[in-house]
Amino acid sequence: MSRTIISIRQAGDTKAVILFDPDEKLVLPIDIIYKFALRRNDEIDDAVFEELVHAGLQLQIYDSALRYLGMRMHTTRELEQKLQKKKFNHEIIKEALHRLKEQKLLDDEAFARLYIVHAFFDKKHGANKIVTALQKRGVDYRVTKRLIEEVTTPEDRTAPLLTLARKKLSLLQKRKYDERQIKQKLIAFLLGRGFEYDAIKTAMREINPSSNSDESWNADDTDSH
Repeated sequence: MSRTIISIRQAGDTKAVILFDPDEKLVLPIDIIYKFALRRNDEIDDAVFEELVHAGLQLQIYDSALRYLGMRMHTTRELEQKLQKKKFNHEIIKEALHRLKEQKLLDDEAFARLYIVHAFFDKKHGANKIVTALQKRGVDYRVTKRLIEEVTTPEDRTAPLLTLARKKLSLLQKRKYDERQIKQKLIAFLLGRGFEYDAIKTAMREINPSSNSDESWNADDTDSH
């Protein structure tokens, strides 16, 4: 079945709208128009039309991906999942993601770096919580651990733990918990924030919350781990 081009109308700097007889319409990149040398009244056979449809779908998916990226950075998995929810063709989604990566518009490591900085310094999350969060977004845990080492110092990773531990300790002491309860609740809280158990033990010895003893507070005294 052949189709006749009724009109070609430019839509912005990079797109064109083609109307066919019978009643069909495609929005295509301008370069596709030039590639196939499309003109008004051209007869388009099925093979060429299928290529044009494919190019139109590529453009639609790519534009949709750009809109998501315009709102915020995404990982490849996040963006792929959002495009899949729109029922787009799986293979063409892959093509769009590949194109975005080549253009450096989709970069999982860049996303992870920014996420790590925000999580450590603004949200005060520990490494375990950050690794888990980024794994859910499709970033390999080994990549996340490497990036954590690259973008933070040991002091950076200790500071939020100590800040949270002191703040939480103050709240627990005000609520009149006994020392054992304070230890258990503090450990559980810090584990929940994603800090490693050994780091928590070190922090607890440093803040030494026992007001009745000069000895360091040993996290191993509790049954929380």
